[in-house]
Amino acid sequence: MKQNDNEKFIVYVLTLASFGLIVENVIMEWEYWVPLAQLIGVASLWVVSLSDKIDYSLRKAFYFVIAALMVLYQGIHKTSYFDIALTVSLAMATFSILNSIHMMNIILLEYAILLFIHFINLPGGEPITFDRITISRTLLHIVIVLLVYLTSVRLINNRLDDEETNRIKDEKIESNDANMEDFLSNISHELRTPVNVVNGMSDLLIKKATGHEADVIKSAGVRLAYQIEDIQDYTECKRGKVFLEEDDYMSTSLIDDVVTAFRMNDNSKDLELVVDLKPQVPAM
Repeated sequence: MKQNDNEKFIVYVLTLASFGLIVENVIMEWEYWVPLAQLIGVASLWVVSLSDKIDYSLRKAFYFVIAALMVLYQGIHKTSYFDIALTVSLAMATFSILNSIHMMNIILLEYAILLFIHFINLPGGEPITFDRITISRTLLHIVIVLLVYLTSVRLINNRLDDEETNRIKDEKIESNDANMEDFLSNISHELRTPVNVVNGMSDLLIKKATGHEADVIKSAGVRLAYQIEDIQDYTECKRGKVFLEEDDYMSTSLIDDVVTAFRMNDNSKDLELVVDLKPQVPAM
């Protein structure tokens, strides 16, 4: 869910940035063909984001390439010289949620390349008049970009450390759960044999009419056997090895089993369980 939310956020930001760049392109009368290319880029953003067949890592790379091209196109014009720091900072802040330090390094490198283009007046660049104000503003923008870069990298490292810590905790929890399930499964199997022996011996004592104590032993042994079965069922459920079967059963037989189990309990208070079934109750 978090991955999808981050992806949608990036697409929304790039869409708004694209329309903003189109408006700036029209106002500043830049290259006439670029707005059409940007509209195609926006459409491709949404197509890629809505496609389930493209791997998530490829989608991230595609979004990043689109953003890098937008920063390059906007920053290469002379009128945008002092806006480069803003667009670069926005790109860093946006893509920092993807937890990729490589992306931050590439954006910082792109910022350095754009400054270099303006400084030496490469094709596409424009000469810059370096007076006191220009130099001070340039230095301030460089410092701001570096601070945004360092902050983004720090946040990314913190999130990666938190994810690694949570992953280790989850592995320990899963390991402890597995160990507990193995322990319960083993102990239930170990207990079943002596309980069966106790139940068998108590049946022999009951047949010999040795007294009420044998019935009490039998009743306690049966209850313990049921609890052991509950433990085994619990471990099987935790391991996902329980399969439900749909089958017909005799409702009267089920109720009779419940009544029989109740009568086997120690009934020192002479309680009586009375079952009255309506004729409308189905037999199956």
